[in-house]
Amino acid sequence: MCITCIAVFAVLQSLALAPFQAARAAEQDRPTAPTWIETWSGADIAGGAWSLYGGATVAPFASLERNGLRLRAAGGYGQYRYDGRPTGSTNPALHRYAAQVSSAEALIGWQTQLGPLTAKAFVGIASLTHEVDPGITSALAVVGEDYGVKGALELWLNLGSSAWVSLDASWTAAHETYGSRLRLGHRVTPALSAGLEAALNGHAVDTDSTNLLPHERPKPAGRAGLFARYEWSGGEVSLSAGLAGNTFEVADDLALDNGYATVNWLTHY
Repeated sequence: MCITCIAVFAVLQSLALAPFQAARAAEQDRPTAPTWIETWSGADIAGGAWSLYGGATVAPFASLERNGLRLRAAGGYGQYRYDGRPTGSTNPALHRYAAQVSSAEALIGWQTQLGPLTAKAFVGIASLTHEVDPGITSALAVVGEDYGVKGALELWLNLGSSAWVSLDASWTAAHETYGSRLRLGHRVTPALSAGLEAALNGHAVDTDSTNLLPHERPKPAGRAGLFARYEWSGGEVSLSAGLAGNTFEVADDLALDNGYATVNWLTHY
C-alpha cells in the first residue's frame, strides 16, 4: 500500500511541478553548454498494474546532440494482477492473484543523424523477475527470474517544422518480453507537442508446460491514447492517458477496457 501511495504521489508531484518548470524554461533564452548525460524517471498505471522506472544514458566521447557511442542503464519495479489456477487443478474457474515484477538492464548503443531522422540502436543484457504465488499455473503469468540479451531501437523523424513521429521498440530473451510504442505529434508551439500514441507489449511462454484452457492463450497488451510533451533546453516532461488491454489478465479477446496514465520526466546534464 505504501509503495502504491508513493507511485500516486510521484504522478501528482510531476503534474503539479510541470507548469512551474515550463515557466522557468520559457525565461531562459540563452545558449546552453553541451550535455553529456540524460536521466529519466516515470510512473505508469494501467488497470490492475502499476510501475515505477528510471535510467540514464551517457555520451562518453561527444555530447548528446552529436552522433556517437551511448551507454545506458535502467531499471524498474511494479505490481500487477493475473488470473490462474493451482497446478494440477481440473477446476476451470480462475482465481485472481497479485504479483511483483522488477527489471534491470545495461546496454551499449550508437546514435546516428540522417537528415530529419535520428536513430538510436542498443544491445546488451537485461534481467526480468516475476514474483508470483507458488504453485500457480497460468499462461499469462511468467514465473521467476530470467535474463538474456536485449535489443532496442529508437527512431525520431521530423515532419517539417510542425510535426514529428517516433517509434520505440525492444525485445529481450528474458521471458521473451517485447514492447513497442508509436507516437505522432504536432507542435502546438516550438516547445509544446500533443498527439496520438499506440503501444503493444507482451511476452512469450512455454505453452507445452502449462495446462491451458482455450481462452488462456497468451495475448499482447495494446494501448491507444493521447499525449502531451513539453521540452526545454534542460529536458522534457510528458503525460499520456488512454485505453489499455492487460497482458496479465485473462480475456477472450484483446479488449481495451482499462484506462492507463503515464508520466515521464527527462533531464539533460
